[in-house]
Amino acid sequence: LWTAGFAISFLLSSPAYLYDTVFIDGNESYATHIARFQEKYKTVPEGCLVGLADDHIRYLRPDCQPLYPLNPDYNDEDMDAFRARILQLPARHVYIEIQPVDPYRKWHRSIEAFLAGNEGKDFITLR
Repeated sequence: LWTAGFAISFLLSSPAYLYDTVFIDGNESYATHIARFQEKYKTVPEGCLVGLADDHIRYLRPDCQPLYPLNPDYNDEDMDAFRARILQLPARHVYIEIQPVDPYRKWHRSIEAFLAGNEGKDFITLR
């Protein structure tokens, strides 16, 4: 009986605990990351395109369309080609989100240099 009570208690309390303590990028909890995301995206209008967008945009801001450089395994798209490609799409507002360079993403060096050169900003407005 004690074991069943412990199991039920653990199952009911663990999700809330894990929500606050699971870390994103090794230094930030999921809850903190989502709060920072929501604050950052307050100024972004509905229906815009966001290049290099945070992965959470898909469910936190489904009204925005995320865009990423083409897969470098097939087409090594540099920053100029990426910018030209997303500006061809019909959208009233187009942004590029500035994030720290992720060592696990294989993007062209010019994209990584663009991100590093704009560190400290939230977005670059293209249109």
